[in-house]
Amino acid sequence: MPTNATAGLHNGFEEYSFSTDSDYEDAIRGGLVTLDANVLLNLYKLDVATRDKWLDLLEQLAKNDKSLWISHQAVKEFWNNRTTAAMFPEVATKAKEEIVKANQQIAKQFRFWSRTLSGGGPEADTSLEPVEQAINNLAVQIDAFIEKHQDEYSEIPSDDLIVQRLETLLADRVGPAPTPDELAALNARGAVRFESKVPPGYLDNDKGTEKKFGDYVLWTQVLDEGRRRAAEHPLPVLIVTADAKADWWRTAFGGGVNIGPRLELIREARDTAGLKLMMLPPGDFLSLLGRLFNVNVDQRMIDSTSEAGQDQLEQQRWTPMEVRVVTDKLAASPFHHLVKLLQEAASREDGYVAKEDIAQIIGFNIPDFRRFSLPVRTQTGYAASAEAISPGLPDLLVAVPPSGTGALRGYRIPSEDRTAVRESFGAAVPVEVLA
Repeated sequence: MPTNATAGLHNGFEEYSFSTDSDYEDAIRGGLVTLDANVLLNLYKLDVATRDKWLDLLEQLAKNDKSLWISHQAVKEFWNNRTTAAMFPEVATKAKEEIVKANQQIAKQFRFWSRTLSGGGPEADTSLEPVEQAINNLAVQIDAFIEKHQDEYSEIPSDDLIVQRLETLLADRVGPAPTPDELAALNARGAVRFESKVPPGYLDNDKGTEKKFGDYVLWTQVLDEGRRRAAEHPLPVLIVTADAKADWWRTAFGGGVNIGPRLELIREARDTAGLKLMMLPPGDFLSLLGRLFNVNVDQRMIDSTSEAGQDQLEQQRWTPMEVRVVTDKLAASPFHHLVKLLQEAASREDGYVAKEDIAQIIGFNIPDFRRFSLPVRTQTGYAASAEAISPGLPDLLVAVPPSGTGALRGYRIPSEDRTAVRESFGAAVPVEVLA
């Protein structure tokens, strides 16, 4: 029977509201605050001062309230990846090797120019000295970082400073492990959800079984703990994660900015568990803790925290499913010929198609192939805005050389994404798409 009761703008549409500092404080003071595994693992990537600030503030949070809680799935992923994270100096070692290699190449090319082309002589070595000294200084700094890092972190957990502090911090704050039957049931439900792209986790669908359902398992464990605590009132829940993918976050500006949890997640948390869901990236959470506990957290520490999580985006590459989303959009557009071009480029070992070959591949010619790949970028933006693919993905088809740096020679699929493109076309692309 219809009711004549009136309501306000947000009644029934609460998920469209943005969380405030007051909402976050409610979660910290008397709700549920949970950290994703990437937040714990990124502690290994921080400078000592920022790392200690993080641990100090988390310890203060734990001392003041019972809100801090970590899912079993997050702890499982922490242990699975801890050794790699603790050996993060491997990245520094690689950086040093590349710097030294670049130095050798600079010296070689400069000496070649000086002695062969410019008519110069041995004075080239004198000109190179400041450059080589500067590069040597960089190498010394990297060596010092590696040595200090290895003194503090160890593959042996009992010798690892971060593990030692987390062990005390998270005592009696980790959720229970699912039984094998429970995990199998979760994986089965996750598979059904992923078919319909129900968040979270469906963008991991191309990973192995244990990894691809990790986000969904974590999500269900957070909901279960929230239900246990919620009783008869909406419980504020704050998830802190460095995962920036679109199967967790609602985005704006063409997928370039995360503005809050996916609406589906907010509704599911509210309707199935009586929870008020909020999410924050680690840098914003660190800043919030500093304000709430009246502890100085300078901008450098916030930036350092955000940068530690940047590799979540920088290492984010296309998955076959995401490629398929974009090629399906292209196939249904006036630019369906670009699907042929992508397929041909993917079939080549170097992922490259010369400008002279394009007309034969697509079946017609045009006077100018510059900006030819723009529709691919446009459809990528549309898909990211619709949260069908991750935000911030690189261009799938790039000009060679890059636009504005010389006459166009052709187009290439980036090497990091060729496997995903090849696999996407291996998934039985309909003949009519390529006709």
